[in-house]
Amino acid sequence: MNNTTANIYNGMVEMGKIKSTANLWQSVVISILLIIGAIYFFNYYGEGTQLTIATITEVTSCKNIVKHTQSQQGYNVRSVEKQCNLNVSYTVNGKQYTGMLTVEGNYVVGNTLQISYNTVNPTIISQQSISGSTIGFILVGIAVLISGGSYYSYNMSQKSDTYAAMQGVNNTYATLQKFV
Repeated sequence: MNNTTANIYNGMVEMGKIKSTANLWQSVVISILLIIGAIYFFNYYGEGTQLTIATITEVTSCKNIVKHTQSQQGYNVRSVEKQCNLNVSYTVNGKQYTGMLTVEGNYVVGNTLQISYNTVNPTIISQQSISGSTIGFILVGIAVLISGGSYYSYNMSQKSDTYAAMQGVNNTYATLQKFV
């Protein structure tokens, strides 16, 4: 390699190492935020939620929500869903509670629906179909994947100049594409 080529290569190696270090720190911050979110879901919606049947006492308001999606054939599909605010009553351990939910669909006073409530504070209700623990585990899994992948990339760029140079070239190319 001549001197100019060696200088370019060494510059790309250094840029790759710097970029991988910055990515590592970004992933640490993102992973910490995801773990904080997971702790929130474990504590707020975690194992302390139970299902019960609630009776609709009042439909306070409804509005139509227009959703635009794309079909598998590439056509734009417009759908209208009804979103309603409901007052519901439910019983937990023999004590009657009331609450409000926002749900999609048509509901009639007197009908029942399944809700989940927080066992520590039964006034906290939702109509979620997935538990808080599941959401918490998903967030922890994403945090592990992000930090693990970033650490792998960091470790590879510190041990292999070729890998670091590839990261440097990729970063330079992505930066130049923004200006072209």
